[in-house]
Amino acid sequence: MGLCGVGGFVPYSLVKGHVEIGSMNFVMGGNGFFGYFIAESALDAPHRDSPYHVSPPGESVGWWSTYSVDECPDPKSVDKEDILKQLRERHKNWKDPVICKVLETSKVTSMYPTWIMPPLPTWERDGVVLVGDAAHALPPTSGQGSSQALEDVECFSLFLSHHLGKAYESGGHDPTDYKGVIRAAAKQYMDLRQPHVKRILDHAQQSQNRKRDKTVIEEYIMYAFMWMIGWFPNVMTKPLKQLVEYEIASEVYKVLHVKS
Repeated sequence: MGLCGVGGFVPYSLVKGHVEIGSMNFVMGGNGFFGYFIAESALDAPHRDSPYHVSPPGESVGWWSTYSVDECPDPKSVDKEDILKQLRERHKNWKDPVICKVLETSKVTSMYPTWIMPPLPTWERDGVVLVGDAAHALPPTSGQGSSQALEDVECFSLFLSHHLGKAYESGGHDPTDYKGVIRAAAKQYMDLRQPHVKRILDHAQQSQNRKRDKTVIEEYIMYAFMWMIGWFPNVMTKPLKQLVEYEIASEVYKVLHVKS
């Protein structure tokens, strides 16, 4: 059993007063998940492009619904009206005013599949090194696709710079030496990055599994867990804190035994 997602945008004017500015809203239920957020800042906002300011809202609110499916839908034959009908049926008893407004006004116009990439046996072969999605396509729920690609590039660049420096110091100018340099840098890059990326993938898959259909007992266990998190927020923020505090240059220097 897999997961399917439907999403889109509605005018902010339809849900004004129900969406807190600067917030990302996640609504969990026994038969799926629903999220929504203000998708853009006002065009005339003075700090529209600043990550340090919460600007007035723009004209649209983004939303998406995730739910369990027995088989992967075929984009060539799927009935978009049926998808919309299923969406409304699934959330018809949900009382959130934003969700209710979305169900009243939304239409399904496009569909895009999201695939999971199996682990690759290696990220390097014959001097070609893979980074980012080419090496480890993470699911959207991780929120880490671009971030991990940038970390990969920095990580491999630092290892490569180190080994090239050692090769130049030893007077090596044979082109075959460079292949050895790349292999050495790539091995350290993979040894450092693969466990870190796997932790992110495992956490993302756990988050995805919470969106599957649940029995009544499982649903109320989920509500009890969420209530407990309200009292112990560090339980929820610990994985995020580990991501934020991860500093790739320091990790590389530890491997190379070089003080930063």
